[in-house]
Parts: sequence; C-alpha cells; structure tokens
Amino acid sequence: MIALTVFSYHGTGAKNIENVSDIDFSRPAANILQVAVPVVVLSAPLPKVLTENFPEPETTSSTSTQISDLRTALLDISRNNGGGSSVFDETMFEEEKTEPQQEFLNIPPPRSDLLGFLVESSRASSQSFYRNGGDLAPEIYARKALVADLMSKEVFFDLKSKERWPLASLTKLMTAVIVLRDIGLDQSVTIGATDFLPENHEQEKTLSLGDRYRVRDLLRAVLMASSNEAAEALANSYGRVNFIAAMNNQARDWGLDNTHFDDPTGLSASNQSTAADLRELLSRIYEERPDILKITREKSWTIKELDTKKNRIVKNINLFAGQANFLGGKTGYTDEANGNLISLFKYKERPVVVIILGSSDRFGETEKLFGWFKNNFTTGK
Repeated sequence: MIALTVFSYHGTGAKNIENVSDIDFSRPAANILQVAVPVVVLSAPLPKVLTENFPEPETTSSTSTQISDLRTALLDISRNNGGGSSVFDETMFEEEKTEPQQEFLNIPPPRSDLLGFLVESSRASSQSFYRNGGDLAPEIYARKALVADLMSKEVFFDLKSKERWPLASLTKLMTAVIVLRDIGLDQSVTIGATDFLPENHEQEKTLSLGDRYRVRDLLRAVLMASSNEAAEALANSYGRVNFIAAMNNQARDWGLDNTHFDDPTGLSASNQSTAADLRELLSRIYEERPDILKITREKSWTIKELDTKKNRIVKNINLFAGQANFLGGKTGYTDEANGNLISLFKYKERPVVVIILGSSDRFGETEKLFGWFKNNFTTGK
C-alpha cells in the first residue's frame, strides 16, 4: 500500500486534507499560505512495494523527474533498512531514580511499524509554535542572543546571532563530542603537570596532580564542574594538537562555518562561534550525542580516584541543573567573553534552545527570554 497525503495548515491544526492517487509535485500552491511537504508512508515489505506499486516515470517532465528522485530516495532507505528521520525516546531525558549500572549506552531509536519519509528534510517537523501573545521581547544586555525551536530551527528572538563571540567554556561541548567519539570511556587518564595551564591560576582546581580517573568520570568533571584540567588531560591523552584538529574538523563536518577552536577548554579568546552555529551544534548533540545533555542535567555525581579509591563529588555549576524542564546545556565565562550560557528546555513537549553570549546576568536573562517565550508562544495542542 502507498498512501500519498498532502495537507496544509493555517495558524494551527491541519485542514484541506485529501488523499489522492495522482499528485502534481510541480504544481505551485499559490493559494496556500503554508504548505507541508508530501509524506509517503510505506508498509512492509518495502522492496516489494517499491518494485510493484511505484512505477518508473514514462516522461521526462519536471513532475516525473521529481517522482523518480523520490523513488530513488525510498530505495536508498530500503537498502539501509532505516527511516528518513531520527526518533528519540523521551525516557532518555528523564531523571534517573537510581545510579545506572552502565552509562553512555548508544541506544538505537525505536523502530516503527510504518516507515515515514519526509521529502523535504528528515528532520522536518509537522508541529511547531505560533504566537498567541502580544508582549514585546524583554530588554536584555547580552551582546548576542537567540531563542529557537531546536527541531524546526524556527527563530523567535535574534540578537546578532550570526556575529562571532568568544566561546569560553561552551567550547567543552565539542570537547565532549570528540571524547565520546574517539576515546574509550573505560580508559584511565592521569592528571599531569601540563594539564594545569597558567591562564587557569584564578580558577579553583577540580582535580589534583597525579590523580587517575576513568575517562567517563573526567568527562563528567568537564561538563558539570567545567574542569579545565580534566579537559586538558583528556586532550593530552589523545594528543593535544590532534585533538584540537579533530574539534575543528568536526565543526566543518557539521557546517559550523563560523566556529573555531584553539584549545579544549575555552580559555583562549580564539575559541569563537556564533549563536546560530551554537544552535546547530546543540542540535547535532541532541540527535547524535544525547549522553552529553544527560550529564549536564545532573546536579552532582560521584567520581572515584582509581589509585586511592577515594570518591570525589562533582557538583554542577549550572543553576538550571536538576530542574524538570531543563534538558541540558553549558555555562562559560572568561574576561573576554563575559558570561555565556546555552540552555535547552522542554516546552509543550518540544526542545527550545536559549543562547546568551556576553552577559553579566546570563541566568537571569535566560529566564527572562524563556519566560517571555512561554507567555507568548504555544503549539496546536
């Protein structure tokens, strides 16, 4: 069975719904204010459906060419035995009641009996926000800021989001990405003298010289306590130059064209990005490395020094950690950057990102913007 459904919406709620046997994909919809992309829903077995019920085009018109491209895309999906979009289990974002026996699992997305493929984008969403209030955005003093729907990428507040700014410890989000990608979590790393940088002399040290920890525990120190020595130790265990190159290469691969990393900590003012790039970075982490966000939600965690067997409590310096609607984020501060904060909240069952760069009141201004958003935007539910 192949069902082709075209629908449009105005404001909230779908309307003008119709099932048709033939669709002219090239027909302009001039009378529709917002047009959702065609959705093709296929039932198993997929190869049989494609070969018997999805005929090859007989002409070379623009319409048949698009149908042929669609057929090719669907065949690619069938060969890969996967869907055209990523699905996330909400239980991944719930607070754990007990300490897990095994951490950092690569949990596959749940499979569905029906395979849904969005022609326009695998990350497109049929549910978004609309404005239901008339309040003006609050006055803030941050140098850059952004409020957006993480999945649809719709922007609701934009203050110079494409201008670069020093990252400070927001850098450590990419540090965590490379650690999870390339370093075994059960490896042990010893804190060496070179892990304590001269620029870090004013910040309280989280770890001590000669301490030996599992990578997984050092990663928690990086993301929760924003430990510079833990970040340096992880980078040095990999090869610091190669680690920084990996950070920049990953940024290029993810299309973060206005982002540059000069160290794994963010102490250098040469670590720079934009609010727009940071939104994309968080989107990638949300989709591909959700364990990073899971760590940043925790208020505290106990790590163990391997030689002495002594436990050390690592506390999260993020004031939002532990709140029910907080999905994760990262703080940052240097003299050059002032206060930075990237936060992901759940609102109306959707992830909303609030980014503040260059503020002396990063938490207060985040609360102002998120409160304004909740009071003036809603979904169709």
